[in-house]
Amino acid sequence: MTTETNFGEIALRELLSERRKDRRAKYIRLFSVLLVLTAGFGFNYSYLNSNSDSATVSEDGSPFVAVVNLEGEIAKGPHTISDENVKTLLEKAFSSSAEGVIISMSSPGGSPVQSELIKSRIQRLKKEHGKKVILVGEETLASGGYMVAMGADEIYVQPSTIVGSIGVRMAGFGAVEFMKKVGVERRLYTAGKNKAPMDTWSPQNPDSIQHIDAMLQDIHVRFIAMVEESRSDKVTSKEDLYDGRIWTGSQAVALGLVDGLGTVEEVAQQHFGTDNLRGFQQPPSILNRLGFAVQAAIQAGIPTTSYRVETVW
Repeated sequence: MTTETNFGEIALRELLSERRKDRRAKYIRLFSVLLVLTAGFGFNYSYLNSNSDSATVSEDGSPFVAVVNLEGEIAKGPHTISDENVKTLLEKAFSSSAEGVIISMSSPGGSPVQSELIKSRIQRLKKEHGKKVILVGEETLASGGYMVAMGADEIYVQPSTIVGSIGVRMAGFGAVEFMKKVGVERRLYTAGKNKAPMDTWSPQNPDSIQHIDAMLQDIHVRFIAMVEESRSDKVTSKEDLYDGRIWTGSQAVALGLVDGLGTVEEVAQQHFGTDNLRGFQQPPSILNRLGFAVQAAIQAGIPTTSYRVETVW
């Protein structure tokens, strides 16, 4: 009887001890995760709001070039290239003591309104501060991205950069025949016969098609006028130049759409006599700021949730 009692007490004490160890381990893991998240958040925030990967901070007062990094779709929104989002970046870059400004850009285009607003802002700041502006295209410099480039003094790209797409598009799809086959009737009521010209479920109206075509042509003519104003003395041939097709960076040089090939560092050295760069870029979202911390937690072997937050630069 005594032996059984002692054995039960020992087993109970060991069980309680194991539970206490488990609780301590959980607290330690939780504390470690919070510590890593806090450190990672601070590191990511300070890193992304100071300089880009290739930038060198010139704190000693030596000459430097301001580099504004723009990447992504051109559109009105919180995490896109828009006039509102790049306004502060451009103003800081131009008002700095930089020898000049390089805009490092990779964009397939987007909103013609935002593209022209950004181009006009670059031209105003260039005139106001008297700084030379070079735009360097990386992956893509097309459509609205190329329109933005019209605000720079010169344009450089990489040999395989996608350049051009000087055109305008409006896309949709129709499902009128599909509705007939499944026996669905579309009921759309409008005040104005051309109120819904792009309605997916309604037959196309010839008058609406003509109006949309005229509207796209108007924007296209405006786009062409910007290119003509900026590069009329540089393009080698205007045949088929504005039909919306794209070219490689090497082809674009031959056509006169861009001025040459070169990286940000090469262009900085060539035009401003220094490869000392100071980067300016859009502040990251909260998820991006936490990206480093989550990845660091995974690498450190600390348990995290099953999903992964990827940082987008």
